Amino acid sequence: MAAFAAISAAAEEENEHRVVVNGQEAGEEFEEPGGYGQPQWAERSRASATTKLYVLSPFEVFIGALSESDILRHGGSVHDLTQEIEVGLPYRFELDFENHLGLAGSRVAETEASIGARYAFAAWGKIPLNPTLSAMYQFGTGDRVVDRFEQTRDRTQSGGYELRLLFGQEFVPRLQWAANLFFQNDLGSAHDRQIGFTQDIAYLVVADKLELGAEMRYTNATRRGENRDAAHEFVIGPSVNWKPNLHTVVSLAPLFGCTAESPRVSILASVSLEFGGGESKTRPMPISR
Repeated sequence: MAAFAAISAAAEEENEHRVVVNGQEAGEEFEEPGGYGQPQWAERSRASATTKLYVLSPFEVFIGALSESDILRHGGSVHDLTQEIEVGLPYRFELDFENHLGLAGSRVAETEASIGARYAFAAWGKIPLNPTLSAMYQFGTGDRVVDRFEQTRDRTQSGGYELRLLFGQEFVPRLQWAANLFFQNDLGSAHDRQIGFTQDIAYLVVADKLELGAEMRYTNATRRGENRDAAHEFVIGPSVNWKPNLHTVVSLAPLFGCTAESPRVSILASVSLEFGGGESKTRPMPISR
């Protein structure tokens, strides 16, 4: 009897090990936290199409393509495509690279390229709202094709810089909030500077798969050398983020204009991939017997 019991226990233990291995076929979940203690939703350094967030884990790489299509109030539409690569570094630093293409009517042109850096002031959760500083320098590389505040312009895109202060927090489980304050100065341009803020809130409907929420953007644009009042853009609308696998996020957000200078609708769509960091460390999901 003792021998039979020992054989039975060994078989049961072997079967349990097989269940753990086979559990990967049913799905995987992210391990947390990230390199600086950030939760899974903050591992990508972008909360939404309008709002950036914290920094990547050391040597994590983020690749994304973001499009914005503005249906203008005075007729026509303009489109902007942004390609971005971000690399996480030690000591809570990050390097960012962006390239912009503009499309209006039959005109297509590369408008600018940007290089920037971010610095998080502390590990995630050590300071309320997890503040992070972002700075980017923009090199004009072609004609200004897209202008959200006026008719399409055909003039050389000037260089400039942008400063952002990034915030993010999960106040209650599954409810994620992020916001940016930004200042952008176009050197030598008639659009001297833009000041504004963005905000995103999302609810995790299905873990590691689906988020539903809302986002908004407000911009105050002043024009140097032009006798005009500042332009005020405010767009707001719903958003959805879908994760088909551990490394990919597909996002869509139709934002509706609320001021005279705003487009009627801004449609933002993005696809992004992440390599390295906490999202690449998976563990099998438990299987119920």
